[in-house]
Amino acid sequence: MATLGDMYVHLQRAMDSEVEGRARVLLHKASEANAFIRQGANFALGHMVQSCTPTRVMNALLVGGLRHHSRKYLEKRGHQWRLC
Repeated sequence: MATLGDMYVHLQRAMDSEVEGRARVLLHKASEANAFIRQGANFALGHMVQSCTPTRVMNALLVGGLRHHSRKYLEKRGHQWRLC
């Protein structure tokens, strides 16, 4: 996940086509109990939000989280929305 975060930093808008699929997976991983996994997912999500097109990121976060009912998942999505 750290590598994915680094790819967002260095490739920036070239990663726009990957945002929707990756956001869904990263948001799911950010809701896991393992702190190490959560930290990696948060790292990658943060770089995705900062590096990609805002409309694509917001759409990906919305679409990626529509079917998830975990409280942690929804909190993380809300936090990522504030960063946009």
